[in-house]
Amino acid sequence: TKEGWVTYTNVKAQLPAKLQTNFVAFSFEYPKTFKLQPASQVNFVKVEKGGGNNNDSTAENFAVGSAWFEPPNVQNDALYDKLLDQLGQQLSGTFHNYTETTRVPLTVGGVQSRAALFHADFKELPSVKIFGKVIVVHPPGKRNGVSILILGTSYSHDIKSPADAGSTGDTGEILRSFRFL
Repeated sequence: TKEGWVTYTNVKAQLPAKLQTNFVAFSFEYPKTFKLQPASQVNFVKVEKGGGNNNDSTAENFAVGSAWFEPPNVQNDALYDKLLDQLGQQLSGTFHNYTETTRVPLTVGGVQSRAALFHADFKELPSVKIFGKVIVVHPPGKRNGVSILILGTSYSHDIKSPADAGSTGDTGEILRSFRFL
């Protein structure tokens, strides 16, 4: 681990019961400037870097949730796109003015994956933009995979477009450190 960075390892026993069913073993490294967020029923883990005047806003975050792949032995863009469509619907309910811009193939932890890039804003503060990437990752032959949501806001120094999320700066290094165990 790099100096000033911490390793997060997903441990089944430490998850809420609802998430234990969909357990996937993975780890990643993140800088101490990112804080581990309280457990939720939605994500295995979320780390967030504060921004704004009192660091009370989000500058960047990296969240890993579960994804269910049926059939487990099939790996193709159609299956990925179906999941990205579902995630897009959820995200459009969460983020104001959610707009998907493009979909791209990428590799996460050595696994061929697919990402949807998007931008949005805050309803209460439309001048603060959100740039993000949601990635679905399906380890071959497994039913359970992960969805990774990476985003940056206008408070981020590194993320100035959806393509920057998980590519540049801290979120890029976090994503590159992601491994299935």
